Amino acid sequence: MEAGAKNQIIALSIQNQLCKIGALIAATTGNYMICQEEGHVGHCSATIAPDYNIGDEYSWAMDCFKQIAEDGLLVKYVTTDADSRASHAAQAVFGPFLGESQVVHLLDTRHLGASQKRYCKAI
Repeated sequence: MEAGAKNQIIALSIQNQLCKIGALIAATTGNYMICQEEGHVGHCSATIAPDYNIGDEYSWAMDCFKQIAEDGLLVKYVTTDADSRASHAAQAVFGPFLGESQVVHLLDTRHLGASQKRYCKAI
């Protein structure tokens, strides 16, 4: 890292499956309530359905990369763990701007080291 470089968050995707009102109703009446999309009076704090896969890295990365693209930035390199689909989201958003090139998927050192260690133990 360069001297004086700042690590800053430039995009964020926040998803919530829980609703305070639904939790209060469940706690007081014992009835679980799916309150997404006007299931109760008041504001629902849930942004995704309770049965949606919260581990959907592709969708959350797509949200972030769209924010980055709207800010006029171009992503050429993405560092993730090996099984992440975030690099596919980056390619979907920025691929058309790169022409023949593709977004380069780099592996983070912690996951790369762990996978090499597993490989060496297996030999």
